[in-house]
Amino acid sequence: MQVSLGDVVHAAEPTHVCSTPALWALLPPTPPPALCPSLEVLALGGAPMPRAMARRWLREPPNRRCF
Repeated sequence: MQVSLGDVVHAAEPTHVCSTPALWALLPPTPPPALCPSLEVLALGGAPMPRAMARRWLREPPNRRCF
């Protein structure tokens, strides 16, 4: 049985995530609030975060922080 990263993130309901931008880019294009409504802090490191990714994940909810 294969499980996608999006399925794992949605099921785990994390409030904080530390990842690389390359791994985080594997998530489906589902709107971020629908995919991971519990996420409050997204810390991406090891490589530059593309602007499009930052805009997508910072858009909603307004209290989410992205590093």
